[in-house]
Amino acid sequence: MNSDPSRVPDLSDRPHRLVIEREMRADPHALYRAWTDRFDLWFAAPGSVTMTPRVNMPFFFETE
Repeated sequence: MNSDPSRVPDLSDRPHRLVIEREMRADPHALYRAWTDRFDLWFAAPGSVTMTPRVNMPFFFETE
C-alpha cells in the first residue's frame, strides 16, 4: 500500500464490480442521463468525469 497521499493508489489488484438496484418513479431516459452525461452536474466535481456511457465500460469521477 502506498503511504504517500499525493500519489494515485494502485487499484489493479482490487475487484471493480458493482451492482446497484433501485426502483425509481422517474423517466428512464432522465435517469440514464443523470447517471451518465450529466453526472458531474449533480454529484461529481465539475470536469472530473471520465467515462463512456455504455454497458460494462469503466468510469472515473472525483467528489469535493
